[in-house]
Amino acid sequence: MKITRFILAQKGFTLLELLLVMVVIAAVAGIGVTTFNSYSKNQAFSQAVFNFVNTLNTAKARAYSQVKPDSIPACNGSATLDGYYVIPDLVPPYRNYFLGVQCSGGRAMISQFTLPAEISFQPTSGTPPSTTTEIFFHVLTGGVSGPGVIVLTDSSGLIKKVTVSNVGVISVK
Repeated sequence: MKITRFILAQKGFTLLELLLVMVVIAAVAGIGVTTFNSYSKNQAFSQAVFNFVNTLNTAKARAYSQVKPDSIPACNGSATLDGYYVIPDLVPPYRNYFLGVQCSGGRAMISQFTLPAEISFQPTSGTPPSTTTEIFFHVLTGGVSGPGVIVLTDSSGLIKKVTVSNVGVISVK
């Protein structure tokens, strides 16, 4: 009988129980926020690498299709198409890259892209900081001038290497 009255008399939680639940919820939320931020940064970095590789593939596809853009003055009229190029800018802040076309009438930039603020190109060792690395996809031969490795990095230390072979194979490691 006394036990039944005691159980019926207790109708809530103690302050200690409530505090313990709050501490557990705060710990789980803190871990979740940290994990989400890390995931978000990784996704932004992966998206930036994907966009850069997509620009390289666009230049390669346009060169292979051998269609010159008549809207570009350098390619108007009887000018012959030589190829398309991508230039990652190796001048601080190392965040811009360009897609362009080269015809017998000259060169022209088609598009300019900018990496997100925390992501940049990393100059390779031995490259003076005021130079650029150009990847040129030829129309007739299908080959590439300026093949090599382009390194992208972010503020948290993530690194991806985009490799372009002399036959135009693009890979990411």
